[in-house]
Amino acid sequence: MSQIVYEGIKRNIPEAQTLEICEVGCGTGRISLRLAQQGAIVSAIDVVPEAVAMTKTLFALNQQSIDVREGSIFSIPFSAEKFDVTWNAGVLEHFSPGERLEALTEMTRITKPKGMILTLNPYSRSMLYRLGKFLAELFGRWPYGHEDPISSLRFSKPDCLLLKQEYTTGFFVVLLEIFRAIPAVASLTFRLRKRFVQLYEGRLGWLLRIADKLLSTLTGGYLLISVFQKRKE
Repeated sequence: MSQIVYEGIKRNIPEAQTLEICEVGCGTGRISLRLAQQGAIVSAIDVVPEAVAMTKTLFALNQQSIDVREGSIFSIPFSAEKFDVTWNAGVLEHFSPGERLEALTEMTRITKPKGMILTLNPYSRSMLYRLGKFLAELFGRWPYGHEDPISSLRFSKPDCLLLKQEYTTGFFVVLLEIFRAIPAVASLTFRLRKRFVQLYEGRLGWLLRIADKLLSTLTGGYLLISVFQKRKE
């Protein structure tokens, strides 16, 4: 999943070097670390103190700097118009449509004019996502709590945001999630996920990306990627 999210971000932003990037809801901070290692000036928040602590530890172990703070997506503790890119993954699906608008409005506040906002969320029209979620809940292996997957954020954005594009990705990821949900084959998923990342970063990675894009278009990938640009006032 981290690999797919990272690819989604890299595909939609300029070179990370010198960009000021904020992750809103950083979890373990693994993806922000990869952006920092490419030269980005990285900041992050999370509402969970343990996530903030994990992110600080991860960056310290890898000798990278980050400004990570405890805070809510509805009141982000950074100044206005600070970041070139503001993003999150796996966050907005836990909120109501009204709360999504409120969260995107706050993400917009901390983003520079003409800056970018990216969100990556489970896609409601993905048949495989629905199957995987059903199986995981059936076998008591669903770890993500309440989710309302998203079909589009076109109508849940502030007026000052321009929706540049929306598309789905993560066909192979949702297959792996289905395998993980089934007790009889769950033990195989760690090796499969590791092999997937190796292939994705290897010589045939381009072919895997093309296949994922095509299959995600046909059936709906795991994640809906929404790419916004803040209008210049």
